[in-house]
Amino acid sequence: MEKSLERTLFTEGRRLYRNGLQWGFECCDGWFLLLVDLTRNLEKLCENQEATSPMPVMAARQVKEKFGGLRFYLEDAAPAASKLIREAEHKALTICELCGEPGRLCQIGGWFQTLCDAHAKAWVRREHETNNGDEDPLTRGLFRVPPGIYPEDALGPAPLQPLSSKEATWLSGLEPGALAIRWLGGCCMMQVKVTEVTPETILCGPFRFSRLTGAELDPALGWTAAMSGSWIRTAEPD
Repeated sequence: MEKSLERTLFTEGRRLYRNGLQWGFECCDGWFLLLVDLTRNLEKLCENQEATSPMPVMAARQVKEKFGGLRFYLEDAAPAASKLIREAEHKALTICELCGEPGRLCQIGGWFQTLCDAHAKAWVRREHETNNGDEDPLTRGLFRVPPGIYPEDALGPAPLQPLSSKEATWLSGLEPGALAIRWLGGCCMMQVKVTEVTPETILCGPFRFSRLTGAELDPALGWTAAMSGSWIRTAEPD
């Protein structure tokens, strides 16, 4: 973020940012006004904590962009502060990080950023020029991540496409240590490593998948072997 904007935020949040931020505000200028509102609201909570509570006053530890979204980390956060931060993080996914105009979470390859239409198109052109006009298998244009897919707790289950014979063979032969791709909503890619295999399931750290269909299994989200919002596929190019 531009230094003059950072100084404004530090001034608005004298208590909140009293320990400083080692790397400053690790996002672009488009989220400045959103952060001003959040900072002012959190600063009021800090004032109240300072006046009424013997507990340490909460302090910002890090503010940054991650996976195209805003992340705001606090020490000694009050419940009311956590609610404000979550609301701001959701709102950031509707604001272009570069200019502040209305935007959406976008993906090219493994990179995510919340962008307006103009900056999304510029990103595609830049990627195309960087690759000398050649299409990389992981950068075949811009994916607009549909609303509700991010964050995961808003993603509902959907029927899976049938596996090809090659995919079924790959799935049945997976062993611990193998690399794979977790596809969230068919557009958000995440590389995972197989940690355990049972006759029915494949475990990749905290993620559990059906060995029959590759669907991610999560009863809390209603994800089953037949209906899911995420699935596992090979990390090898076709």
